[in-house]
Amino acid sequence: MYDYKEEAKEIKEELIRHRRYLHENPEIGLHLPNTKAYVIEQLKRYGYEPEEYGDSGIVALAGGKRPGKGFLMRADMDALPIQEETGAPYASKKDGCMHACGHDNHTAMLLGAAWLLKRHEEEIQGTIKLLFQPGEEILDGAKEMVEAGVLENPHVDAAMMIHVVAGTPVKEGTMGVFGPGASYSSSDWFRIDIQGKGGHGAMPNYTHNPLGAMCAIHQGIHEIMAEHRAPSDNCVMTVGEMHGGDTGNIIADSAFMRGTIRTFDEKVRTKLKEDLCTMTEYTAKAKGVTAKVTFGSNCPAVMVDKQVHASFLKSMQELLGEENTYDMRTVWGGAFSKASSSEDFSYIAEKVPSAVGWFFIGDSRNGYRYIGHHPKADFNDEYLYLGAAAYVKAGLDWLHGQEQA
Repeated sequence: MYDYKEEAKEIKEELIRHRRYLHENPEIGLHLPNTKAYVIEQLKRYGYEPEEYGDSGIVALAGGKRPGKGFLMRADMDALPIQEETGAPYASKKDGCMHACGHDNHTAMLLGAAWLLKRHEEEIQGTIKLLFQPGEEILDGAKEMVEAGVLENPHVDAAMMIHVVAGTPVKEGTMGVFGPGASYSSSDWFRIDIQGKGGHGAMPNYTHNPLGAMCAIHQGIHEIMAEHRAPSDNCVMTVGEMHGGDTGNIIADSAFMRGTIRTFDEKVRTKLKEDLCTMTEYTAKAKGVTAKVTFGSNCPAVMVDKQVHASFLKSMQELLGEENTYDMRTVWGGAFSKASSSEDFSYIAEKVPSAVGWFFIGDSRNGYRYIGHHPKADFNDEYLYLGAAAYVKAGLDWLHGQEQA
């Protein structure tokens, strides 16, 4: 058995440099020209001939010299439109743009896995496909990669993703492995546009105020969640943005609000969207205005496969030790057996059997007090080499297990 941890430790400092360069130079969405150029340059240094998918997706192939199946490892590369407040020496150089979710760490870890896999390329029983993906934060990147054919040529039989976590009182360098079934929730962004009739604040009888309708619709959302849902539905619908009016003595002509729906079940997801549209239509009629719901960015829940999960869990127990590996169904009373956040890796997981892990590299007891998407969120990149080793160990073990089956 190879000691992938010790091998990966040889490039520990290089992975930190990768991460900090990417952190200083974040890019948002599907168009990541600098990030793409940097990743391609490093992959070529490691001996790969990377391929481009879509605008900024990158694929590198390891193995393929021995017969076997295909295994995909995904790292997302995009940042968030957040003004960084960490004060770190490697803080973002771009105003209003920050790697607040750890994707810089994911990219560095997968680059480390690429380096390590080159060392073991002759032993790979099949092919490992390394996917560097844009646009996860807008939930469009993985879908674009799938549509561009990333799961073929060569065919992918299974996949995995790892996401770094900070801001929790969990020992750094440990791995949580999600159990079979839904691991991340689905996501559906919605916008409700309300058209009323504006006018003078002193003469409301000549108007139809869209703000009153917006308040009633907002209350209706709470009633849908409180009165029309079973406790076992595990869903949430929230509004995070409401706009209407410009000054206190003018009744606005129109208003809008935006929010998200998150569920772990497709039937619940469909019913919630139907209920929102119905409630909005009739509440608007009762208020003498019109209102329309439109749905934007979306993705299904991330489904974990039983067999790939079992292989991943065993691999992490062997690599990190059982004391440093968590089955997310059993720890903390099952509080994190599912993540209510969303992940566009779901578009890959709905096509091929997949596994999902959380890599804890930011213990709140050690000063990493902020979770992802916070302007002060940061991660302990001293452990990136372990993340690289985790990718490699999981992928090679799964391929070897398929050869023996």
